[in-house]
Amino acid sequence: MKRVMGFTLIELIIVIVIIGILAAIAAPMMSSNVAKARRSEAVSIMGAIRTAERLYFVDHNEYTNVGLGAFANTDILGQYITGNDINGRYFNSAAFIVESASNNNFTIRCDVSATANPSEVNMGTDSDLRMYANGYINGY
Repeated sequence: MKRVMGFTLIELIIVIVIIGILAAIAAPMMSSNVAKARRSEAVSIMGAIRTAERLYFVDHNEYTNVGLGAFANTDILGQYITGNDINGRYFNSAAFIVESASNNNFTIRCDVSATANPSEVNMGTDSDLRMYANGYINGY
């Protein structure tokens, strides 16, 4: 009599359970890493805006306020920063605001709800990022 080789049903079920457990552990870790990557993009764009603001200050001896989605209407865009610098995969220029600009200080805020796809940009609990003139980042 010929013996049939193969896996039993019990062995297959055990393998499927192990794969399920590994997937259940890996999924939250992956979403956490995606949120970190999105925050990193926002911080990178805010750094470019900070540099542009500092260059503007050198030429004009003042910082400039930029309202929500108003980068196209400012002196900063084109001369100190390009559209490619403030448009990323998850965030575009409409998500950034330069507020509280005075002679010595300014604050750059990333407004997630103003992006083209706010539901896609799930940054976890820290959805409001701020960068100050000295480079300090709040919410990162």
